Amino acid sequence: MKKYILIILFIGFNYAAPEYRKIILENDLKIILVSDEKYNKSSASMNVMVGSLSDPKEYQGLAHFLEHMLFLGTEKYPDVEDYGSYLKSNGGYSNAYTAEDHTNYHFEVYHDAFEGALDRFSQFFISPLFKQEYTEREMNAVHSEYQKNLEQDYWRMRQVKRNLYNSNHPANHFEIGTIETLSNVNRKVLLDFYKKYYSSNMMNLSILSNLDLDSLEKLARKYFSDINNTKKDRIKYPLNYLEEKNTLRLLKVEPVKDVKRLVLEFPTPSFYKYYESKPEQLIARLIGYEGEGSLQNLLKSKGLAMGVGAWGQNNTEDYGSLNLWVELTSDGFQNYEEVLSICFSYIELLKNAGYQSFIFDEAKILAELEEKYASKGEGTQVAVKMANNLAFYPIDQVERVEYIYNKENITAYMDLLSYVKPENMLATLSGYGIETTNTEQWYSAKYSYEENDGVLYSRIKNPEIITELKLPIENPFMPTSTDIIQDNDNKNISELIYDIKGMKVYHSRDLEFNRPKAKLIYNIFINENLMSLENYLLGQLYVASINENLSTIYSAAKLAGLEYQISHNIEGIKIEVSGYNSSIDELMKVIIKSIKNLSIDENIFSVIIDATKRNLENKSLNDAYQIAQENLSLINFGTAYSPTEQLSIIESISINDVEKYWDLIFNNIFIEASAHGNISKRDVQKLSIKLRNTFGYKSINKQDCFTSTRLDLPYGTKVTNTISSEVNNSAYVSYFKIGENSPRDRAMAMLIRTYVGQPYYMELRTNQQLGYIVAAGAFSRDNYSAMYCIVQSDGYPPHEVENRSIKFLSNAINDLDNLSNEQLSIYKNAAREAINEKSTSISQETDRRHILTHKFNNNFNRDNETLDALNEITIDDIKQTLSFTLNKETQRNITILLYANKLEIPLDIKPTFDNLNSWKKEQSYK
Repeated sequence: MKKYILIILFIGFNYAAPEYRKIILENDLKIILVSDEKYNKSSASMNVMVGSLSDPKEYQGLAHFLEHMLFLGTEKYPDVEDYGSYLKSNGGYSNAYTAEDHTNYHFEVYHDAFEGALDRFSQFFISPLFKQEYTEREMNAVHSEYQKNLEQDYWRMRQVKRNLYNSNHPANHFEIGTIETLSNVNRKVLLDFYKKYYSSNMMNLSILSNLDLDSLEKLARKYFSDINNTKKDRIKYPLNYLEEKNTLRLLKVEPVKDVKRLVLEFPTPSFYKYYESKPEQLIARLIGYEGEGSLQNLLKSKGLAMGVGAWGQNNTEDYGSLNLWVELTSDGFQNYEEVLSICFSYIELLKNAGYQSFIFDEAKILAELEEKYASKGEGTQVAVKMANNLAFYPIDQVERVEYIYNKENITAYMDLLSYVKPENMLATLSGYGIETTNTEQWYSAKYSYEENDGVLYSRIKNPEIITELKLPIENPFMPTSTDIIQDNDNKNISELIYDIKGMKVYHSRDLEFNRPKAKLIYNIFINENLMSLENYLLGQLYVASINENLSTIYSAAKLAGLEYQISHNIEGIKIEVSGYNSSIDELMKVIIKSIKNLSIDENIFSVIIDATKRNLENKSLNDAYQIAQENLSLINFGTAYSPTEQLSIIESISINDVEKYWDLIFNNIFIEASAHGNISKRDVQKLSIKLRNTFGYKSINKQDCFTSTRLDLPYGTKVTNTISSEVNNSAYVSYFKIGENSPRDRAMAMLIRTYVGQPYYMELRTNQQLGYIVAAGAFSRDNYSAMYCIVQSDGYPPHEVENRSIKFLSNAINDLDNLSNEQLSIYKNAAREAINEKSTSISQETDRRHILTHKFNNNFNRDNETLDALNEITIDDIKQTLSFTLNKETQRNITILLYANKLEIPLDIKPTFDNLNSWKKEQSYK
């Protein structure tokens, strides 16, 4: 049956796909060129095959530090601001990261500026300056990045585990770097490392643009042929970063956030070479299966886990790992030994069952479909993937590696599964209340480590057979047709096809992508009289209960190319379904049935309450700037409930309360819906009526629904709040209202974002070294436009950051006198390109249309209105708007000053209010 489906699937519509060309320059630089006339932006990425594993022991973090330094000037472009300013003023973006075995640099920019960006980018790899005066300054930036990660559990766990790896293996290292580890690094050390490893034959470049392939090849040869080739041999890494040992190795780590998790790591050889059969993905797919009889299903039913997953990871070309994680409940944390035993029972089931051909067949079918019909994306996300693929896979397969399932490899599958055994495992348990005996050097993480060859080790070496555990069944959501609908509907508008009291449904056909996919969005608004703290929390728990009921089909749907999301927000509930239209109907039936027949198991409900509580409690331990942003939202939104408020009542909520929420809410709702893609009006109407009938609701008009409101500040008003936090960084977050969401306001916000963004970052981060996270810009949303400033600092109190930010902005206003009309023209061109950007997928286009039809009265001319307004704006207009927005006499500002746990709030810095909720009652929100 499956083979027959594969034969009939590809009767579909042909459409233009990206064109590819692979070349190798005379200096042995490998390049993939990608041409697609529909790209909104051009992009490039360079993979250099050296990373933190090659750091000298005396300079831990050197590879990462060098990555930072490459951005700070080259012989051809010595100005340290040139690269960033050029990209930003042309709507661009750039970044880089250092992995263990490679470093990746990447950028994207609008097409007209692409050649100039390539020229500047190529110089990173030809003639970097490594200016001594910036060495110490950028060392501080690296240290700030380290400080930012000090209370991030991901980095803490990662480092503790690394310290347990074999002491003579490069994986036992510290990768980020600090002022301490880099203190003796000078220009010579940087140059020596660069010359040793940054050879063209160790590099892999991707270039993506709307230009034809011949033009791209000319650019590649023009700008990258001068990279020096020292004929460096590829780096080889030893396999045994964690040797087998006849014992249970258990690492217990106390987390910063209340994260109760069990992670099992199994070292393996690299599986790059198995790209044609992908055994690691098949194993991860089986372990992560969520349906009846799955590992997750059993652990949840016992109240031991909230989620289960697995992934394969290539650490280098030589070694990798298979990993299994379990998100534990409080009971699961206390009974982690039982959880561990059940995990190995399922692993034993996989080994005894042998290779599952139908899993490979399903993966192959979907991969072939996705290769033909999936949106391939654009920009840095694709460029990075292409450059990295070029480094690790055969050059002739680079662009399609993820879609290749050429042949089953039963031997590779069983061999890889043989590494999943207790003697080849490092188990890591995290959670509050763990007894610890050690403190890790770099992150001060408290942990203990034990080796146990007793009863528990014997249990997992010889796991019991658990009859409730089963292998997956065939996927019911696999697409059955890829036919493109043929009808006379050639209008490129969203048409109102269903309009009754309580529901509006818009439909539009996809005329751009010609793929057998669609997306549906349903916004369910509640009656404004029902908005309260209790109902808001009940809404969250109700949606969590629906999602929990649907969890058994989530992985099957995703693996069949479908996605769904049921979410809760302050205005109500949102349902989104997307993917192959031949399967959407089946998925919607399951979702509707789950809503209609919602039944909440007591064990599952306690898991939901536990997860919700932990999520709320952990918010106070987010990044400093995130805490400040959330506090700003509490002030800015008329109705918003803090984590503290929600925690104050969560224990009083029962299953009965959540079940009664259905009757309370769905007697008072209004639905706004949109459907777009390869789906007919009739099918959309049928699905919408089914959903409506499921709710069985009493219809209300849209004007009776709750609508979120925002603070309407009088001119000349500044609202300040101070926060004494639990985290180790401070944050300054400030919001200035520019105006409404008129065409002129939208255009002005875009120009301000371009004018302020990069210089703000360059001055406050690179020059003044105030912190690692620095950003400024402007945006338009809903019925307003605003400007923002964000700085997270490990070394400066937020009031000092605010003073420096205000000084910079004041200077920026004055500097407008020196802005040329030519430069303004560049800013405007970037804004035009942004306005004219096209959606890159049916899903993205559905989102755009949904906003235009329901939020902006079906006004598809908004972009043209913005373009017209953009053309009229002068330099004087920008100066006047910035002056008016930032002047104390006319500002409308909300500022959050969040102080790190080591700082006291100065007595002379007073918040605007003592009690937020009391203060809000006296304010105007609209």
